[in-house]
Amino acid sequence: MSKYALIIDDNKLVTESLKENIDWHKLDVVVTHVFYDALQIEEVVASETVDIIISDIRMPGLSGLKMAKEVLKQNPAIKIILISAYEDFQYVQEAIRLGAYDFIEKPIDLAYLSSIIAKAAAQIDLDLQTKRQLEASKPAMVEKFFYDVLHHAPAEAKYNYGDYPVFLSLTIESHFHLCIVIKNTNANQLKNALGLQRYHMDLLSLENDIGLQFADFPLAYLLHKGNSLVLVIGKGRASAVQLLTAAEERISPILERASLFKLAVGIGNTVASFWDIRESYENAKLALEYRFFFPEETILRYQDLPPENSTPDLNLESKCKYIINMICKNDVPRLEQYLDSLYEEYLKLHISRDSLFFFISDMAGKVLNFLYKMGVDLASLDEDLMKYWGNLKRFSTGQEVFQWFFRLCAMAGSLLDTSVSGYQKRLASLVENYIQLNYANPDLGLNEIAASVNVSPTHLSAAFKETTGGNIVDLIGSTRIMAAKELLMNTELSIREISEKTGFSNQYYFSACFKKITGMAPTGFRNPNH
Repeated sequence: MSKYALIIDDNKLVTESLKENIDWHKLDVVVTHVFYDALQIEEVVASETVDIIISDIRMPGLSGLKMAKEVLKQNPAIKIILISAYEDFQYVQEAIRLGAYDFIEKPIDLAYLSSIIAKAAAQIDLDLQTKRQLEASKPAMVEKFFYDVLHHAPAEAKYNYGDYPVFLSLTIESHFHLCIVIKNTNANQLKNALGLQRYHMDLLSLENDIGLQFADFPLAYLLHKGNSLVLVIGKGRASAVQLLTAAEERISPILERASLFKLAVGIGNTVASFWDIRESYENAKLALEYRFFFPEETILRYQDLPPENSTPDLNLESKCKYIINMICKNDVPRLEQYLDSLYEEYLKLHISRDSLFFFISDMAGKVLNFLYKMGVDLASLDEDLMKYWGNLKRFSTGQEVFQWFFRLCAMAGSLLDTSVSGYQKRLASLVENYIQLNYANPDLGLNEIAASVNVSPTHLSAAFKETTGGNIVDLIGSTRIMAAKELLMNTELSIREISEKTGFSNQYYFSACFKKITGMAPTGFRNPNH
């Protein structure tokens, strides 16, 4: 492709020589203008195609040095070749520093100048090829730009990429910006069922649909992240509420049309500065995580999430004892009903996903430990069931976690029920659990406990003694005293109040029993230094 050149020199003999004695045709260069000063050059560069300028460095009006500075500011791609005398070398160095392509000293060697022009023309072709490559790589650069902005702190992202939006032709000046995460929850199943080619064709159709829905937004970019799509949007002067509303209105019909995919959408919070978009992205992911508790929801907004509750469950121990009691009785319907109510309780408390994992893991550990103590071979537990033990995060919903725990407890009850060797241990455990749950009842005794486990008082007493070596009445007393110790150490309750809470008929009998078992009075136990 021909290149277009200008010749500038206040010496007409030089300009004529250059125009007539260089084989421009061979160089595939067309000389469009010859000027005797540089005063019109900026206007020509602005209105015409100019690839090469050959100019004397010393000229009246506007020197070649100043001309080079202004032209390169206008169009850095132009190759400027300067003609200089020996004494002008300092100016030539400055011109090269500013971006001039090359220079030639007087007297002009036309053959050498021709070689410089040829190299300049070749460099223009190379620059053009590089520019095309750069343009072709811009989609990848845009993707990396968004990826890095979403994963770096705002100040760092702005420092490293502050100039990129203009370079990549991105509009980031909306009043508010928003990030939406669209998760394909059945991606792996679809890949296996459809094959990768069909799956990605359908996924591309989904992406095109999303692009069309947000085509009128000044900023709408879709980024791949595993089995999710991350959408970053901005809508000019739209307020935060208007942007959130528009986002949900545009996303809803997409979900209806994309019946092949099981999509779940997390909508983050709006941010005023584009560079804060990471915050919106992280909160969109948080909104999606909350689907763990509400799997039927397809669109979850961060602004609708309740405050996360990470408070420990102080009643976890008693809940676990109750569950073990149901396991010992092998009362599956009652156990299922209790776990359903426990899940509803946790939902109302808005506990975090990690807290739920901790609670269930802790209770499952206590159940397994109980089975071990009862002589049950843990290897007999269902292998498929046990593969989730210690890896509860493989479950995608809270309901799945509770279903797994219910199956574990039901299996534990079944194993205990068929274990003859564990019969007496189960009775003893039932007694211990019943006393733990009811020691505050002043009328608690052998008859009531025997009725709770459906055996005679005589049989229960003998089985308990055979298993533990102790008797039930003593266990009631020691359990009450242990509970009293806890209250004496950790509360300001009076002796009378403590005696009532631990099942003693009056504080005097309580004090006598306490001293008999511990060797000291309740007041002395509470205040050992007085």
